[in-house]
Amino acid sequence: MNWFTEILKVWWVSFKSVFQLSYGVYRLSRLSQPIISVFGGKGAYEGGKYTLWAEQFAAECAKKGMSIVTGGGPGIMEAANCGAFKNAKDKKRATLGIGVSGVDEGFYNKCAPLVNVDYFFVRKWLLTHYAQAFVLFPGGIGTVDEFFEVLNLMKLKKMKRVPVILIGKNYWQDLLDWYQRAFESEFISVPPQQMLIITDDIHEAVNLILGTLG
Repeated sequence: MNWFTEILKVWWVSFKSVFQLSYGVYRLSRLSQPIISVFGGKGAYEGGKYTLWAEQFAAECAKKGMSIVTGGGPGIMEAANCGAFKNAKDKKRATLGIGVSGVDEGFYNKCAPLVNVDYFFVRKWLLTHYAQAFVLFPGGIGTVDEFFEVLNLMKLKKMKRVPVILIGKNYWQDLLDWYQRAFESEFISVPPQQMLIITDDIHEAVNLILGTLG
């Protein structure tokens, strides 16, 4: 390994990351406040139960003056973007997608402008550090990865405690059972009821968020 070449690569990655983070923060600052981050799988088919729930949830948030941020891809993400865009008073400030270059190539999000970054850690930062709540619909590895990162940052007090809401009781129940076993085995120090809420009721989720905003 050529250490000098590797250092140059690190500097280049750092430079691009700072630029993209700065631009992303600027775009987030243009959204209506508060910002709600919605996570969910791109494999959810259009018109399916979970995409309809995501669109309905985002629509209710938009009617209350909140904006929606997603990963910008298809499925749950586009559904949430569309729910916010179609129901916001100020559509330019309603929603944003934050994508990663090389992922979902060729996909066009019909409801949200996109900010594309080169690295997943930049997208994670933008999706997590300015949100006043996290709402997770069914998804795969990426969705669960984002879910655990949020919980871990909150547990370690690297992020302020905000609502984390799982939508889809049947889908998430096995994960909740694992969390409970880990807590009972003392691998996790915080009980699940202090870290997250699970529901199938869109209106309950919106009201829980509103209740924490004062």
